[in-house]
Amino acid sequence: MRLTSFISSGFFGATVDLIFTALPQELIIAIAELALLGTIGNRLVISFASTTQQDKLRIASNKPLALFKVS
Repeated sequence: MRLTSFISSGFFGATVDLIFTALPQELIIAIAELALLGTIGNRLVISFASTTQQDKLRIASNKPLALFKVS
C-alpha cells in the first residue's frame, strides 16, 4: 500500500515538474505572485489594524525599533 502511494506521488511530482518546465518563466512568476497576493494583503491588514498592541509592545520593551541594526 505504501509503495504504491510513493510511486504515484513520484509520478504526480514528475508530471507537475514537467508542466512547470514547459511553461514560460514569466507565467510561472505571475502564478506565484497571484498565490502570494492574498497572504501579503492579509498580513498588511492585520498589521495596520492592531496598532494598540504594537504600541504596548513598544512601550514594554522600552527600546528603539531598529531595522537592519539602524535605529
